[in-house]
Amino acid sequence: MKTIYKYQFELSSFPQFIPMPINAQILTCQLQNDKPHIWAIIDPEQSEIGFYVFQAFPTGQPLHGLESKKYISTIQYSDGLVFHIFECFI
Repeated sequence: MKTIYKYQFELSSFPQFIPMPINAQILTCQLQNDKPHIWAIIDPEQSEIGFYVFQAFPTGQPLHGLESKKYISTIQYSDGLVFHIFECFI
């Protein structure tokens, strides 16, 4: 039976590799306790793991290689910082 799981990641200008069961369906990225998390629908019985790649871009930063990225969500910190989260396909 499919289940929604969450995965914490670090904001960085570098891609973040997050292991998840293959065929995960990415739902959103939001802050929880001021830390970014990805929520995804997964099959917890799926033993094959893949590395999903995410990258955060602050507002105003160039988006290199946009054709190989899928927009996931925008997150806003209380101090005014705004990041746009993309899933990267490499």
